[in-house]
Amino acid sequence: MLRRERFEIDAAPPAVGVGVWTEQQCGMNAGRTVFAQLIGHLPHKEFQKCVTRYGGDRYAKDFSCWDQYLAMAFAQLTYRESLRDIEACLKAVGGKIYHMGFRGGVARSTLADANETTLVQDSLFFELSG
Repeated sequence: MLRRERFEIDAAPPAVGVGVWTEQQCGMNAGRTVFAQLIGHLPHKEFQKCVTRYGGDRYAKDFSCWDQYLAMAFAQLTYRESLRDIEACLKAVGGKIYHMGFRGGVARSTLADANETTLVQDSLFFELSG
């Protein structure tokens, strides 16, 4: 709950920041999203090394293995049950999708096509977990 402070008018010039509401006091997000903060703890360089080693992005044009991983992590963390549900939820966040780490929008058909190639995903899982 925000607390408003009483401002008194004084003849002296105001100090820097006095009488000005900061973004944090107004309840606005001043930093990264919670999802981006969680993903920031993952070993991105190790992930990219594994993708390169196994050729995961060999035929990918717009939707990389990292984007697929982010979509699946988002689905897991938000309890999404289907591709349609994942797509709808990611579209709902709209303008924040770039700040969450995605390079662009996620279509259901693109996600379905990416999920069909499980060989790279299994190899990546075992590399990163061990």
